[in-house]
Amino acid sequence: MTSTTLPTVPTILKTDTLGRIHTPRDQREALLDAFEQSGMNGAAFCRSHGLRYTTFASWRHARRRKAQRNETIDLSEEDVGVSFHEVEVNAPPPPAQPLVIELPQGARMHLERTEQFPMAAAWMAYLKETGGC
Repeated sequence: MTSTTLPTVPTILKTDTLGRIHTPRDQREALLDAFEQSGMNGAAFCRSHGLRYTTFASWRHARRRKAQRNETIDLSEEDVGVSFHEVEVNAPPPPAQPLVIELPQGARMHLERTEQFPMAAAWMAYLKETGGC
């Protein structure tokens, strides 16, 4: 494994009230690029460059998140051959439940269509006239 050295440019390092050093964005990006080219694991890279592993890991995580946000899928109609058409779906009516008429002596009429109603009415009228029910 070869260690990649970054060009040293004299800079004034900014620190916060806890003494932590603020690493400028361009230097962070250069360190992350050097890590990707180094072939080293994260801990070894941090030791060789004097970095805290947790800080370096957070930089890598932030870079991955930014890359994921910037990835956009451009699916235009020409690329994937998609076209939309308006479609009206006329579903068949649900099967009708038959109307069952039960007469006192056990006779039954199953009426499945409205066209059968006049025949059923005539039959019931006949039974009434003849005393069949």
